[in-house]
Amino acid sequence: MPGGALDRIGAVAGATLRSSLNGRRPIGLLLVSAVFPLLVLAVASGHRTGIDLVAASEELYSALFLPVLLLLVCLVMGSGLLRGEIEDDTIVYPVMRSLPRWTLVVGKFAGFVLAALLFLLPAALLGPAFAIVFNAGPQVSLDGLAATLVTTTVVAVLAYGAFFLLLGLLTRQALVLGLIYGFFWETFVPVLPGPLKQLTVVYYLRQIGGHLASAGPLASSSNPVGLGTAILVPLLFALALLVLTCAYIAQAELRPDPTPA
Repeated sequence: MPGGALDRIGAVAGATLRSSLNGRRPIGLLLVSAVFPLLVLAVASGHRTGIDLVAASEELYSALFLPVLLLLVCLVMGSGLLRGEIEDDTIVYPVMRSLPRWTLVVGKFAGFVLAALLFLLPAALLGPAFAIVFNAGPQVSLDGLAATLVTTTVVAVLAYGAFFLLLGLLTRQALVLGLIYGFFWETFVPVLPGPLKQLTVVYYLRQIGGHLASAGPLASSSNPVGLGTAILVPLLFALALLVLTCAYIAQAELRPDPTPA
């Protein structure tokens, strides 16, 4: 890749990262991300004996953090990356300055990933960390737990972020459609019997722990797919969506839709 393109991508990524951390919205995103570790602390504060807090934190990570909290943060951040500039008619300025449109997409996506991980990765690690400190149950093996949390969170941000980036480009109703996608397809469908759940992202994310973690709920996956497949499928999903986004934006007029009278 030419050095000039890398410089442009870096500049766009830096600007996107800075804008993602400005204003009041980051406070709300931080609070959403913090729900997971705060719930673990709430359970720990009950001073109940015989409860394996580490196992409880892993259950919350798999059932709440991945398909709900993480997805919601990615939806809010990702859907507005291009849609906001299209609505404000500001996206034409970098295009008019001979900035290749694909570098705009890649740069914005890179900035989004960095910003999202600043919110989500500490929350993902803090939940089990609090559980380890206040664990009231039997000691369990923690081998591979950190690797599972980091790998799964990063892969999830890449996959969901690419999806919501494209969704925000295609429609003004990205937030509504994203909520329907998240709370139906990624939350309800995976609990259904049959092969349909294999078409969800969270299905593959949950397989990662079955290979990396040595004990606990995250390691209890039946492992119908290998570790490489569990990681590669969401990454290929993200790559395909980024390619579609680049192809679409290359042909788009990049003007806001006319506001109905």
